[in-house]
Amino acid sequence: MSDVEEKRDKKSPGASELLSRGLEMVSLGKMPESIPFFDEAIKADPEYGEAYNCKGLVLMELGKLEEAFECFEYATRISPDNSKFWYSKSLLFRKLDMSEDESQACLNAIRLNPRHIQAWRGRAQALARTGELTESISCLEKALEVEPFNEELWYLKGSYELILGESHAALRSFNKAIEINPDSARSWRGKAEAMAIIGDFEESYRCYDRSIRIDPGMAESYYGKGRVLVREGKYEDAIDIFGRAIEMFPEFVEAWFYRGWAFDRIGNVSKALENYDAAIELAPDSELVWYTKGVLLAKLEKYPEAIDCFDKAIDIFPRHAGAWYRKGLILSILGNNDEAAQCINKAIDIDPEIYEMIKDGLENISA
Repeated sequence: MSDVEEKRDKKSPGASELLSRGLEMVSLGKMPESIPFFDEAIKADPEYGEAYNCKGLVLMELGKLEEAFECFEYATRISPDNSKFWYSKSLLFRKLDMSEDESQACLNAIRLNPRHIQAWRGRAQALARTGELTESISCLEKALEVEPFNEELWYLKGSYELILGESHAALRSFNKAIEINPDSARSWRGKAEAMAIIGDFEESYRCYDRSIRIDPGMAESYYGKGRVLVREGKYEDAIDIFGRAIEMFPEFVEAWFYRGWAFDRIGNVSKALENYDAAIELAPDSELVWYTKGVLLAKLEKYPEAIDCFDKAIDIFPRHAGAWYRKGLILSILGNNDEAAQCINKAIDIDPEIYEMIKDGLENISA
């Protein structure tokens, strides 16, 4: 053992005692009061990586992210072979929405400790946020080799498999999660979504209902059931259940949007527009909501307002073929043929199949 490593391992009694007192403050919920103890521990032993790490975690919880970063930098510099310190640093990167850095910090932790479940899970979630879902699932599989009876890992795996369109693999993962924890509302909800994609709507309803019984406050389960009702054309039932989701979570943009679309399907135009406007107020950067509102306004022959909506959708997502195409159709109706041709040609350049895709309103909105 080198002199430096020996120094790191043999902390002075004063530094260790000060760290313990700081942690005691944390356990009592007195986080600000813990900081001076960690500072004193560092003063007593400037190479006490654990003191820097604990201070960093507390500062992170207090929202002092720059100071927390400095602590984690010191901790990983002093003890670069400590997997716990790298994982702590990854948590800060998550708070800062720095997914690539989070993923790398977790990888550093994993290289030092291949059985570090939290690091495997953290890396998987960070990779998922950057769209690297296949690699994310591989990380979860590695974690499951260490902890095969971890319900959360199976749930995450199923969720990412759903995003990839692997509904049967997702179903197997959710079934495994439910086998481990039959009272996991989120896993029943995930299974319900997988069954809906597979086409077994009755089983999907049963799973959503099971999820709701376990956790009546989970708005996502009501929303998911509403989506299935929409797919079956049961619009009035869908409206009711989307309403339940909105009561629980008034900022649920997707619930407002799909309730609006369901109102549109039964011909209640005023309610449809009311719900679309609520969704826009919550998510003004959603091109889908602007586009859908524009489609309805065009049906009502409110052409200038419809064009405004399509322009909003295009501003947000310039390659929105549907918005370009419908704007072109309206301009043609208004007699502005040159600009109409430009818009329609733009839509066709983006998607040559656009004409076939547009039928009676939205492209596969209920899917």
